[in-house]
Amino acid sequence: MKYRREIDGLRSIAVIPVILFHAGFTSFSGGYVGVDIFFVISGYLITSIIVGDLENGTFSITNFYVRRIRRILPVLVVVIIFTLPFAWAWMLPLQFEEFSRSLVFVSLFVSNYFFKREVGYFDSDSDYSPLLHTWSLAIEEQYYVIFPVFLLLAWRLGKNRVFSILIIFSILSLLFSEFGWRTSPNNNFYSTPARAWEILAGAISALLWINNSRKPNDIVSGFGFSCIIFSIFYFDDNTPFPSIYTLIPVLGTSLIILYGTKGTLVAKLLSTKMLVGIGLISYSAYLWHQPLFAFARIRSLYEPDKWIFLTLVVATFSLAFLSWKFIEQPFRKNRVTFFQPKLRVFSTSSLFASGIIIFGIYSQTPDVSGKRFDLTSSQIEYISTSNSSPKRNACHTSGWEYLEPSLACSYFSKNVRIAVLGDSHSVELAYALAIALEPEGIGVQQLTFSSCFPTYETETFSNACAEWTQEAIRWILENDDITDVVMSYRIHAALNGNHERIYPELPGENSDAYRFEIISSLEKILFDLSQTKNVIYVAQAPEVAATFEKLVYWTPSNQTDQLIGISREWWSKRTQFFDENMRNMVASMAPIVDISTVLCDGEYCYAGSNGISYYFDDDHLSIEGALMVVEEILPLLTKMQQ
Repeated sequence: MKYRREIDGLRSIAVIPVILFHAGFTSFSGGYVGVDIFFVISGYLITSIIVGDLENGTFSITNFYVRRIRRILPVLVVVIIFTLPFAWAWMLPLQFEEFSRSLVFVSLFVSNYFFKREVGYFDSDSDYSPLLHTWSLAIEEQYYVIFPVFLLLAWRLGKNRVFSILIIFSILSLLFSEFGWRTSPNNNFYSTPARAWEILAGAISALLWINNSRKPNDIVSGFGFSCIIFSIFYFDDNTPFPSIYTLIPVLGTSLIILYGTKGTLVAKLLSTKMLVGIGLISYSAYLWHQPLFAFARIRSLYEPDKWIFLTLVVATFSLAFLSWKFIEQPFRKNRVTFFQPKLRVFSTSSLFASGIIIFGIYSQTPDVSGKRFDLTSSQIEYISTSNSSPKRNACHTSGWEYLEPSLACSYFSKNVRIAVLGDSHSVELAYALAIALEPEGIGVQQLTFSSCFPTYETETFSNACAEWTQEAIRWILENDDITDVVMSYRIHAALNGNHERIYPELPGENSDAYRFEIISSLEKILFDLSQTKNVIYVAQAPEVAATFEKLVYWTPSNQTDQLIGISREWWSKRTQFFDENMRNMVASMAPIVDISTVLCDGEYCYAGSNGISYYFDDDHLSIEGALMVVEEILPLLTKMQQ
């Protein structure tokens, strides 16, 4: 296969946006598409190599996997070993347990299945996973378990038929991804079947290139480059992915491969010494960046400053160069004696993988992860009371396969009189309210949908959350037994965006038009419900600066009587839009229970006090915290007023 400098330059266009996206530079809001560019490049290069060997009659499955191991494994093992001491020293118990479990899956190249179960790629928790980025390696390796065997068996059918089969598989995979993001977006993101079409796009490009080398074309390759740049700066975490939108960067990459050859403006740009150099070390850079960023965040109480991330970007490429020169190159060029015979390649790889797996299994137990720290009695009390609802997983719903409102959980009594409606911020309120009302023989129905802000009777929001909201409100209105509705949303995140990645700055990423759509939707919900029901609106709990567990471990042991969560000044600024544009409207239809009056004084909002935790993460109340709020809700209920 003839070397193409522009392909290495294209690798740099893939890796740089990914790194800057993970570093939190919001201008690169679609930087994650760099992974999709890598998928296409990988499909093109691997298919070109396999087809070349097949045509020459020299293809060997064993040789193929030996090359893959030499290419992928050495640097990956070094990076994993690098993470171990930092994880042991710095990660909190729950983080360390998750990290240890991930080691097992990473070693078996199935980490995509682990992360789709544990953490959303765009969730703030993903920032603390040092090996999150290995999901893409897992998808590639799963693909390459099947693809070479397929080509070897199908090649006898002829190149044209192989090409047609790849087209069919690509279309099916694309349709799978388009269906997947609508029903289970997190599973879809990490799914090999939903991603296979991207690698197949590279394979198809390789067959087109081999069959009939395309003539260089500035217009077509320039259009392809524009597609990539558009995706990097226009896409964000709200873009369905992978989906039909993913065609934009995938098509752009394929067009550059086919038409951005030597002599075009795109090829000249991509062939510059700097971009080619970055492309050569791109695999190492991709492996190094996520652990560096994750440990920086783990070690800091708040999101580190941008200058720290810029320093870590420089460190990423410095380490990448060293690992490329002293690890990648010697292993790929077969200069390492203990990795030379084919049998030894497989046996040594199995030995390293087994060692990492054993460490992962041993370290994920609470006895090992928890005993790395000496906690005071106060810290132990805080951790023991930082509990979410025991019914959270069973009763909280999400996605298109949601639990229908008529089947929603009811607590402690068949005499269900109270409905709790909202997003995840209502889960613990529902459970705590049910505990308080159990002696009265009054049941509570939990109607909660994950990350579902007010979306009611508006065409702007067309998703599973909106559909569920219509059904939930309809069910409440048609149920005469329900007398009271308690509502609560993480409304400030809906209006202004999340605080996790930018605190102590204030988020303000949503437009006024978007915000007023939410206001209109909430107003309609309140109006419809208040006609026949007693509605109580519970204002959002103050968000705190870091996860509760981190606050406990990071607060000096002699200052744990009260755990400071956030300054009252910051929270007042955070709630300003709601106070100025929504509070009076809400209050005209429902009494407002303001949680900040319960958890805050004039200076601070507290995350816990005297060993009692008010939160179980950085924005959700614990059961103990919810019970405190319930004391404010009870006098407002119809039953309590009779």
